[in-house]
Amino acid sequence: MVRIARIALILVALACISAGCGGGSGGDSSTVEPGSLPAAQSFFPLKVDNEWVWQLRTPDTPVTPSEVLPDRQTAKVVGTREIAKKEWFELEVTDWLSTTGEPVGGTRTILMRETAEGVYLYYDLLETGLKWLDRRAAVGARWNAPQPLTIWWELVGTGDTVHAPNEAFAGCWHVKEHIPGNTNQEEVWERWFKRGVGLVLERFWGEDGTAWDDKVLLEYHVQP
Repeated sequence: MVRIARIALILVALACISAGCGGGSGGDSSTVEPGSLPAAQSFFPLKVDNEWVWQLRTPDTPVTPSEVLPDRQTAKVVGTREIAKKEWFELEVTDWLSTTGEPVGGTRTILMRETAEGVYLYYDLLETGLKWLDRRAAVGARWNAPQPLTIWWELVGTGDTVHAPNEAFAGCWHVKEHIPGNTNQEEVWERWFKRGVGLVLERFWGEDGTAWDDKVLLEYHVQP
């Protein structure tokens, strides 16, 4: 299996939302805490119909002749949901093959939100958000996932330049996510966020310290 699919095992699958889980709408909608910021200020602009397309790059080879490894991933904001008086945005995520345009592995739904504090991915098992990016952190700062999770993050830099295939993105915030294993080894996800654009690069490092997968931004449609 392609390593990019490990997103589903580590974070995205933890946040995969079925039609009725994670709570529902209720109460006076005027009291709901907004889950997005103006696009120019946002590290992950969330508005219905915003869309991103990434190129998936992996050294994996098919396990069987019939296995197809996707080389593209699309995320599109398709709606909103209220959970515990907070607004969350629904994103449909699809892996697909650029040569045919056909999806590989179906479509999954994740929930995200962004506030003045940070960018969050919804974790259904704890009914809370995992802070992918701490907007108030200084370089070198660390923050932890809620207990009993042992995941932690660190802000590595705020001035990185990511050279994507179609554009260079300057001034990116660079975050490392550490996922401790059963031994002293750990898996690491690196993410680069560009204000006003979103996630421009994500890289996975295996427990042996080898860079394994990455996905880099090819196209995006972000509304003001």
